[in-house]
Amino acid sequence: MSIVDVAKVAGVSIATVSRVMNHRLKVAPATVKRVEDAMAKVGYAPPSAERRVGRPRRSPSEIRTGNVAVLFPDLSSVALRTPLSGRLLHGIEEALRNKGLHMLVTRLAGPDKLPPGLDTRRVDGMLIRRPEVALERMIAELRQIPLVWLFEHAKLPLMGDVVAEDNRACGQLAANYLWERGNRKVAFINLSPTHTSFRTRWFAFEETIRQLGASVEPIGPTTGDFAALSDAGKASLAAEQVDRLMSLAEPPTGIFVPGSDAQVIDVYRALKNRGLQIGRDVDLVGGFNDMNSLNVLDPNLPIIDIQAEAIGGAAVDMLLWRLRNPKEPQRTLVVAPKLIGGRPAGDRIVAAS
Repeated sequence: MSIVDVAKVAGVSIATVSRVMNHRLKVAPATVKRVEDAMAKVGYAPPSAERRVGRPRRSPSEIRTGNVAVLFPDLSSVALRTPLSGRLLHGIEEALRNKGLHMLVTRLAGPDKLPPGLDTRRVDGMLIRRPEVALERMIAELRQIPLVWLFEHAKLPLMGDVVAEDNRACGQLAANYLWERGNRKVAFINLSPTHTSFRTRWFAFEETIRQLGASVEPIGPTTGDFAALSDAGKASLAAEQVDRLMSLAEPPTGIFVPGSDAQVIDVYRALKNRGLQIGRDVDLVGGFNDMNSLNVLDPNLPIIDIQAEAIGGAAVDMLLWRLRNPKEPQRTLVVAPKLIGGRPAGDRIVAAS
């Protein structure tokens, strides 16, 4: 329940409910009692006083319910359990909690149906992750709610603001790292060729590494869905691509995997299964989200971290800005990635061409 329901039951305005909850301005004792009785009746629990400390004053037109929805446009609950989703939600929850707001996490109720309760009576706005399913039939409903889209996507509807990872910077970071390590013959392995973010990363990687003066070998299937494969199928596909690379007359000494954690780990294992020492015989760098999985690899990898927590926090700030500025043009913000765990160039010897 929200303060909208409290106001309705108490027969007062939302602003009056807010004043009672925050002990601001003078409210008649009888009105205070009506609001408190209504809160008890509908079962509404306001944010604790501790969470409201330092909270900036907002007019009722900015924050009415105190609730922000986070929608994962998937039918499977697996989408909520990935390392990337966990880090994203952590960043969102932290930012909302610091502002005394609530987070409602949900996914689709059906192929063309939003979950119940996602309207302006229940939430002030919505953060929505890059869609994995078509949302055309839900556009009319979505347009009624202030939106911020999360992550890059080539086919985002022309509505709402966007906070995304900087995928071009991911590819540039990887190229510069491999170059500085002395690699002059490099490759990239992309096992999800149609994935928008991964494609942007590998295009930027190829462009940057060629500008630096290295040669690059693109390896990977041109079609197919890596995510739909079984674990054994994913490992087999990665091993197949590594075998193709290492069978070249001049195998690469550096490899960039722009894809998911699973792709990076499968390529890593395929290289080790061929007897190659990571960091000595071949350098490997990739995008990664699950730091716990990274820690079990020996040796550890340098990875490109897209800063999911920071994306979540920035999305909350963007949504609050939109609530204060509903008529401003659409805005897009990209969050810079970080290279984590890079090794100095002097700890291996690579012959330069």
